[in-house]
Amino acid sequence: MKQILTGLLSLVMTCHALGQDVSTSIAGNPGLTTYLLKNIRFPTAAQRRKSEGRLYLYLDVDRQGNIANADVKNPNGIDTLFVNEVVKVSRTIPKQDARYEGHYVLPVVFAHVERGQEYVAKALTRQETRLVKRSRKRTLLSEIVVESYGIIWKKMSVFRRPLQRLRSAVAAGGV
Repeated sequence: MKQILTGLLSLVMTCHALGQDVSTSIAGNPGLTTYLLKNIRFPTAAQRRKSEGRLYLYLDVDRQGNIANADVKNPNGIDTLFVNEVVKVSRTIPKQDARYEGHYVLPVVFAHVERGQEYVAKALTRQETRLVKRSRKRTLLSEIVVESYGIIWKKMSVFRRPLQRLRSAVAAGGV
């Protein structure tokens, strides 16, 4: 898991800077990406439905390093649970260094991945391509991936059998 997280962080920190130096781009700030990876959770209900999708988090960092504006764009109309999760976490982003002043677009991918497999990036849809083209004055950061491994299913099945046995024993008067 550490290797996956380390590889993901190095991927996230690369920047496709559109007219902005990487040293002054928020892409050079591992603190922000680490914060987002630690705090964005795959919603349980979406995990059960095996929902997936890509959102775009628009961030504006002011001269003092505060997040002046955080907006979520959902060009594909994916599950609102994902939008709510990203909005919730974007409201709690800590103050950044003042040198990161600027306008950014951060793609956030929610992907359901089977055990033992890796996430494979998918091509942009037509709506996403239009959205990215309209964001020319913003620095496009590399996407972060929030993965669901289907763990919830295994946890439920592990606890379901002993609970059923206990209920059967109580019903039979054995406990």
